[in-house]
Order: sequence, then structure tokens, then C-alpha cells
Amino acid sequence: MSSDWPGGQVPAVSGEQLIAALMMSGGKIVSRQGHGTFVTLDRRLVFVRHSAALQAAELVDLLRAAGITAATLAELLGRRL
Repeated sequence: MSSDWPGGQVPAVSGEQLIAALMMSGGKIVSRQGHGTFVTLDRRLVFVRHSAALQAAELVDLLRAAGITAATLAELLGRRL
């Protein structure tokens, strides 16, 4: 799982950081709930749990559901820094 990430290290990503990255990729917020946010991206609906740090397996599942690669996420997170 960590071998898919640039540098081999899964980054610590919060739910809000992932939502921002999805939006930078063209995603749109559909609904914010008390425990998470629904985002649409390329005809896919993804639920991102509000969390200070998403678990590595959870992050991989969310990226797969959104159709985004680890390299794309790393690039998007790099733009935000």
C-alpha cells in the first residue's frame, strides 16, 4: 500500500485536506453532514469522514472510489502547501 505513494510514505491527510484536493480536481460538495462530507467527482460520489488524520487504508479506499492516484493526491497536496 505505501509503495504506491511517492517516496513510499503514506502522508498524514485530514478529511478537510482530502476534500480540498478533490475540489481542486473538479469535485463539488454535495452535502456536509455532522460526521462527514459527500463530494461528487467525475460521476462518482465519495463520502469523506471528518477526521484530523485519515487512516492509511481509509485514504487508499477513498482515492480508489474517487478515481485519483496517490501521485495525483501528492501533487494536489503539494500545491496547497
